[in-house]
Amino acid sequence: DEFRQKAQFEELSSSPPTMEAARTLDALSLTQGYEQKQSDATSAYTQTYLKGTPTWVSLPEHRWPADWKKKYHNPVIKLKLALYGHPDSGGYWEQHCEKHVLKCGYVKCPNWQGCYWHAIEKAFLVIYVDDFKLACPSEASDRLWAALSAGITMDKPTPPERFLGCYNKEFKCKAKDLEAILRN
Repeated sequence: DEFRQKAQFEELSSSPPTMEAARTLDALSLTQGYEQKQSDATSAYTQTYLKGTPTWVSLPEHRWPADWKKKYHNPVIKLKLALYGHPDSGGYWEQHCEKHVLKCGYVKCPNWQGCYWHAIEKAFLVIYVDDFKLACPSEASDRLWAALSAGITMDKPTPPERFLGCYNKEFKCKAKDLEAILRN
C-alpha cells in the first residue's frame, strides 16, 4: 500500500470448467436438431466492478485526460473496474457473469464448475473465463444467445473453433464409415 505495508486481497479466484464438461457439450451438440456455437465476452473483467479492499493505480501518461497534464505529476487513482492481473478480478467477473446466466433461466450443474443447464430449452452452457460455449436445439440458439448478450457484452456467436486449448472440428460420415473407424 502507500505506506509499504502488506496489501491483503480477498483471494477470490475463478473456477474453470473441466475438459470433461467441454467434451460433454461437444457430444450433446451432435444430437439431431442441436447445434454448438461459442462467443467471447468483450473485455470481460472490466464489465464488473472491483469490490473489497480498495486498490489504487498509476495510469500511464498517454491515458491521462488532457487537463491532468498541467495539474498533476504521476497521479494515482482508485481502480473501479475489475482489471486483468488483479488477484480478485476473476472472482468478481465470475460472480457477475453467473448472476446474469442464472437470470437467463440456467441452473448450475452440480459438481461441474462453470457449467449451466437450461431445462426449458434443453441447453448446456460451459463458461471458461470469457469464453462461452453453448449446445442447444437449433431453434433456440438465437434466443439463448440474445438473452446472454443482453447482460454481458460479447462477440457474435460463431461455430466452434478453439476452446480450452482444443480445436473442434466436426466430421460428417456415414454409419458404415464410422464403424470402420471405430474398428481400427
